[in-house]
Amino acid sequence: MKRERTFFLFISLMVACIHAGVDAKKAHLSNEWYPSDPIKLKKKLKELDDEAESLYNAQVSGVRALIVPHAGLSYSGSLAAGCFRLLDPKKVRRIVVLAPSHHMPFKGVILPSYSSYRLHSGVIPIDAKMVRELASLGSPFSLIAESKKDPHYKEHALEVELPLIQEYAPRAKIVPLIVGSLDESEVKKVSQALKKYLDKETVVVVSSDFTHYGPRFDNIPFKLDQTTPFRIRLLDNGLLQPIFNRSLSQFLTHITEAESTVCGKNPLSVLLGLFEEGAFEHEVPYLIGYDTSASKKNDHKNSVSYVGMAFGKPHLGPIPMLTEYERRSLVDLAYTVMENKITQEVAQELLLPIITPTLKRPSHLFFSLYKKSAPSFISQQKSKSSSLYKAVICQAEQSVQSLQNIQGTVLANLQDVEVQISVITSEKPSGNKTRTTMIAQSKQYSGMAYC
Repeated sequence: MKRERTFFLFISLMVACIHAGVDAKKAHLSNEWYPSDPIKLKKKLKELDDEAESLYNAQVSGVRALIVPHAGLSYSGSLAAGCFRLLDPKKVRRIVVLAPSHHMPFKGVILPSYSSYRLHSGVIPIDAKMVRELASLGSPFSLIAESKKDPHYKEHALEVELPLIQEYAPRAKIVPLIVGSLDESEVKKVSQALKKYLDKETVVVVSSDFTHYGPRFDNIPFKLDQTTPFRIRLLDNGLLQPIFNRSLSQFLTHITEAESTVCGKNPLSVLLGLFEEGAFEHEVPYLIGYDTSASKKNDHKNSVSYVGMAFGKPHLGPIPMLTEYERRSLVDLAYTVMENKITQEVAQELLLPIITPTLKRPSHLFFSLYKKSAPSFISQQKSKSSSLYKAVICQAEQSVQSLQNIQGTVLANLQDVEVQISVITSEKPSGNKTRTTMIAQSKQYSGMAYC
């Protein structure tokens, strides 16, 4: 009897393993997307985290939603890591991933037909209970039993996020949803259905790239020249304003009128629909970073834009809380405005950074210039109350006269000039001194980022 029970237990375990293998979706992406070898993947993730610490550091807490890019890890991985590293691994128990479909057009939202996602580095479980409940609602939610017809089985926008989820939220179950086309009433229905699951342990992750420019994407709204990177950024600036404003109607209007090429339009619409249903009403947007594929390779004829955004607790206090990317944006803005004041090569609207809510914040600034080679003070100017980015533009233009008073050409001088931007936090407190806090400081300027 004992031998029979042992044999029966063995057979039962084998059957369970077989079913687990059938129910698990296996990773399908090649090493061009992320390393399949677990040891190499761990090393790559460490490199990305180090890059994120340097380039995309942000003091954002209480993150409830993310927008992350979905190119290969060598392209947008550090920016995505900069977003995921903001999550609290002890608190996040469920992540709802909203991803687009790049290979199969369809209407509605396709639920996972599998119980887990098997990567080479381990298995990520699916929240089966939530999936069953969503499936019971019917349209626009649906399941596809046949893998060849299921967009989940070839979709990179989903899988490329999973190693990062595994790294930064190892305890979390996932609810991967591939979002197809939805009209506004369907967006509302999907948002209402998802909202009930958004407890404090659940995070929504939207996987999306932004502007796709070039012949590869059949999208050439302007010719390729030295201003192309600026023009692409201007397009993305327009796309991001409705998201900063949490407005679904503004987003859909802009997408239609601008004929925007945003692959994650549908999942982004669901996120904005959640906002309109009152989800994350106390969280505010933070731009963790912005980049393009053109900055990573030599092909400037084609470009894909990457955006990292987090929705977290609002910052309270007299000093604007800038992300590391926003700090660099202000310094780059100062230098390019000063250079363009002399050369007049680019329309000023093309110099604008991604204008975030923080950069719109009214502020008094001290704008200071120092000479690097022979450390010395050049000039300091105090701005009137204005939006942070507008104050920097104004002070940078006025500072050109100070540079012209230095021996040598102005453009040559820019290589030897350090910019410091400080916010005035109080006027003439005790001791009759103005109190300031430096929010951005330059390191090195090498000229406008032309193609």
